Amino acid sequence: MGPAGPFCLAALRQGPAGLLRGSQVCSALQPPAAAWVWPDGHPYTSLGRGLFSGQSLVPNPLPMFSRLFSAPPSAFSAVSTLIVKVTYRCNLDCLYCYEKVSKTGQDMSIEQFKELVELSLSQTSSDQLTFLFHGGEPTLLPIVWYEEALDYALTRAQSLGKRVKFAMQSNLVRLKEEYIQLFQRYKIQLGVSLDQPVFLLDDSQRGGETKVFKNFRRLQTAKVKAGVLATINSSNYPNFYTLCEWLWSEAKQRSFKANVVTPVGAAHGQPPLQAEQIFMAQKAIIDYMIATQGQALIESNIALELGRYFEPEQAKPTLCHEKTCGAGRSALGVTPEGHLLPCGRFAWNEPAYYLGHISEQQQASRKDKKLLAQKITDFHAKKPENWYDCENCPAQKVCGYGCQAFILRSAEQANLDCLPTKMRFAYYQEKESDLKLVYEEIQKRQAGYSRTFRIKDKNGKWKRYKL
Repeated sequence: MGPAGPFCLAALRQGPAGLLRGSQVCSALQPPAAAWVWPDGHPYTSLGRGLFSGQSLVPNPLPMFSRLFSAPPSAFSAVSTLIVKVTYRCNLDCLYCYEKVSKTGQDMSIEQFKELVELSLSQTSSDQLTFLFHGGEPTLLPIVWYEEALDYALTRAQSLGKRVKFAMQSNLVRLKEEYIQLFQRYKIQLGVSLDQPVFLLDDSQRGGETKVFKNFRRLQTAKVKAGVLATINSSNYPNFYTLCEWLWSEAKQRSFKANVVTPVGAAHGQPPLQAEQIFMAQKAIIDYMIATQGQALIESNIALELGRYFEPEQAKPTLCHEKTCGAGRSALGVTPEGHLLPCGRFAWNEPAYYLGHISEQQQASRKDKKLLAQKITDFHAKKPENWYDCENCPAQKVCGYGCQAFILRSAEQANLDCLPTKMRFAYYQEKESDLKLVYEEIQKRQAGYSRTFRIKDKNGKWKRYKL
């Protein structure tokens, strides 16, 4: 019961004005003291009598109505990134791919994609939405599919006052000139898999053909933005110092990302990398960054950890590197058939992790939305033994907590990055003075990006200028 006594449900039915006039409510609906206001709307913060002791206190109607009548969030209500698996066909058969691909199979229909665009843009609270085209190999779809799909997304975004960005993850085995033009026209940012220098490649690895690197250079010549992803796997973990040198000198990269392979998808059943093997690769990257004093190639995951190590108070939340990541909330995966997944690191044919279908979201009931929210909560809560001692671990300062999707999909269902994180943290402490210089260079580089701008010249070409 509130300070002025309970108020009646009849007043509740009249909305905020009725709440201000009412005097009773069922005690089960009673808000906390902080939710009470004076009749003129001023907040009441103490249960003691004050300057306005002659007036009756009433509940603040806004939080009350929010709790009582607001609908649970929809699948797309907070999404900012959609990993759209447009096909499960692939022209490679990598031994450690986390997907389950085939040479033939279903592609996403243009109608399915348009429905996804319509629902996601209309329901998300984000003013910008990124569509990351994934697979399989997304360049196996015809150009006309993307032209229709992207034009539709741009048109709908503009009509709703929102922005869309496009990205694509490709193995670059096949790169027709028309695709380069597509990337240029729609400003599609590419992610490319390069796991070894060309002179060390074998047929089991992504990019195992020289033509992949040639296609990568074609993208650079065409000024298509392309980032590099390298996996740390059983065949390349001893070679990461060499890989760093090659990415800097030959691939002309200033940064890249190195992710550890987890034996899921095509790699299911293979033995996982040992912590010492993972750390060997990561230590080589750190040693390279120290040797070059942060002025050459930078690895993104380590750069993030150095920020948390040296300036934890400045650390910003990320999509993946959190104890509870953005899976199922700010990020969703979408299969070619239109099934929703917590994130893109689940395979297209894992129905145990489906969150529902695109077509169900328009008419989803309050009960359906609550069940969806519970599914996502349950997903993040599985296998809590992987984080049993996190609160007492000094490496928590830099920890990314592994990938929950890979943990649940793997046979071991263990966080393979736990021990390597502790080993990296100890190495950060050992090399602190050297890494401080590296971190300062990273900061300068980031500040430099924020102090530049682009202007078109008289020929219509963009030129970058510094302030």
